[in-house]
Amino acid sequence: MSHSLQELRIDVSDFDNATRWAKYGFFHVRDSDSKYVMNCGSFKGAWWYTKCHSSNLIGKYLRGTTESYADGVTWSSWRGQHYSLCNVEMKIRPSESLKP
Repeated sequence: MSHSLQELRIDVSDFDNATRWAKYGFFHVRDSDSKYVMNCGSFKGAWWYTKCHSSNLIGKYLRGTTESYADGVTWSSWRGQHYSLCNVEMKIRPSESLKP
């Protein structure tokens, strides 16, 4: 069973073509025997673990400003909970720290 470390980069954009990104230098998804437990960054869970709804990257595409709270594709520290983002990309690659 392989336990290779990876990096995770998240790119998001809004409906005005503004973009933001976040990069996590430690990212690992375990196998099916471990029920695909994810580790991200230097903490035990992920960035949303202690702050419910700080992001929702798999929400509904509600096309920008909405009355709905936290149902859309959100990144609350950027556009808040009442704005559903236009695009989200999650990119995974082998960790740079493992390269010779």
